[in-house]
Amino acid sequence: MKDKDRDTLLTELKTDMKWVVKGLTNHLFSHSRMNIMAWSTAAGALIALILMLIKSLGK
Repeated sequence: MKDKDRDTLLTELKTDMKWVVKGLTNHLFSHSRMNIMAWSTAAGALIALILMLIKSLGK
C-alpha cells in the first residue's frame, strides 16, 4: 500500500470519526438512558473495527 493511499484512508477515517462522535453525543443527550447501552456497544464495535484497519495498514 502506498503512503498516499494510507494518508487518504486515515483522513477519511478521522472525518468519519468526527461525524460518529457528533452523532453519538447528539443521540446520548437527546434520548433515554436505554440507548446509551446500545450506543456504547456500537461504539465499541466501531473502535475494534478501526483498530483492525490500522493494524492492517501498519503491515
